[in-house]
Amino acid sequence: VLIDDFLVSLFGKKMLSTKLSKEEHAQLSHSVMMVVFSHRFNKDDKFVLEIREGCESNPIDYTIVRDVLYKYSKKASDRFIALPAKSFLFATFALSDEGLKFLHAKPDNNDPEKLKRLYHDLAELKTSAINCLKRQAQLHDQ
Repeated sequence: VLIDDFLVSLFGKKMLSTKLSKEEHAQLSHSVMMVVFSHRFNKDDKFVLEIREGCESNPIDYTIVRDVLYKYSKKASDRFIALPAKSFLFATFALSDEGLKFLHAKPDNNDPEKLKRLYHDLAELKTSAINCLKRQAQLHDQ
């Protein structure tokens, strides 16, 4: 319920209406959970255990997010971006004022040159995510 409330606050009620299939809704919810709980994935927190038990038919693979966050490589990035729900969330973050403010406000991003490189990398990743979504839409339309 909390994840759905978050998605509604971010994308509006229309997003979770009949436009999404049950599977698409689950994928989007799981994608958000992967990001939100990736730092707690191997803990025995009650909410993580409940998520794990509730997702037995469609388990959450935290390595998809953790590899991008903690072991970044082009391969890890491509794997993340290749998944439509992740591409959607990333593109949403990269295109949002909140996402750019978050990146700018991080204490370790005070160096203007570093921030410039981060914005450049973010723009490239955003383009990759959007291209992935376009390819998925074309496949869906066929």
